[in-house]
Amino acid sequence: MMKLLDQKVLILDCQASGANPVHGHLMEIAWAVISGTETGEQLTDQIHSCLIKLPADVELPRRITRITGLKTEDLQDGFTRLHVWQKLMDAIKTIVPTE
Repeated sequence: MMKLLDQKVLILDCQASGANPVHGHLMEIAWAVISGTETGEQLTDQIHSCLIKLPADVELPRRITRITGLKTEDLQDGFTRLHVWQKLMDAIKTIVPTE
């Protein structure tokens, strides 16, 4: 029997430009695949963070810049949503049992 402490889990953190998905956009996503037996030093090596390019016609609201410190210009060189999705799926594959 495998203990929960030994199981790998995916931890996600996201920053968005608004609370309503109709008007907001994903700006940043970070993740790590960890198990309960890893140390803090091992965890920091496994954290992945990506800024996500906003649609061309979108400007971040001032309140979001104040809260997150991110500016519209910071996201111009961000990754596409597809690229980030593929990287996240690669991370998930490391914890999903293969058949």
